[in-house]
Amino acid sequence: MHYAIQGLGQAKSISDNAVKAVANVAADRQQSQPIRSIAIESLMDMGPAAKSATELLQDIKKNDDDQDLRMFAWAALKSVTAPSREHPEGGTVADHMRQLYSAESDE
Repeated sequence: MHYAIQGLGQAKSISDNAVKAVANVAADRQQSQPIRSIAIESLMDMGPAAKSATELLQDIKKNDDDQDLRMFAWAALKSVTAPSREHPEGGTVADHMRQLYSAESDE
C-alpha cells in the first residue's frame, strides 16, 4: 500500500480517481499514522492536480489529533493550492515544502 500511494504522488499524469483514492486514505482515521502521512505527502507531491483535496487537508490541519499529520497537511495545502507543481526557484513546490517542514521539525 505504501509504495502504491507514494507512486500515485510521483506520477506525471494524475487522474481525479487517483486524487480521490489517496485522499480517502489520508482521511481514514482507521489507517495507521505512517500510511496517512504517506497519503498526505502524496497529495502534496501531486500539487495543483490534487486541489480537490483542499478541504480535507484543511480539516486535518485544524482538527487531527496527530501533530505530525497537521504539519504534513499544512505543507500539502501549500503545494495543492500553488499555481503550478513547479517552484519558481526550481524543483517542485512539494520539494520546497519538505525543506520547510524539515527546518520546522528540527527546531
